Amino acid sequence: MADEITKRVSLVELFYDLVFVYMVSRATEMIHHLHHGIVGLPVLEIFAIVVIVFINSWMVQMVFTNRYGKLSGTNVIFSFVDMAILLYMSNSFSTTFDWHLAIFS
Repeated sequence: MADEITKRVSLVELFYDLVFVYMVSRATEMIHHLHHGIVGLPVLEIFAIVVIVFINSWMVQMVFTNRYGKLSGTNVIFSFVDMAILLYMSNSFSTTFDWHLAIFS
């Protein structure tokens, strides 16, 4: 068996996950409101795009943190900057193709 190096989860990673959970709750608000009992296709498309973008962002951050990350000041600052961008983007989408989605893009 190969020796595996175990890393402990830092509070910064847990806080990043909490911000990601906030994004998931904001994204699911888009499909919460039904129109005549049906979620419209444009709303589902926007929801899918938003979730895919955020999951990719989260995966890149977690792979970097787990593989190369150290609990250094630089990594913590970049993690908080990424969290701020994630929070801003979480509040920048809606169910219509209006200027909110343009900001998100």
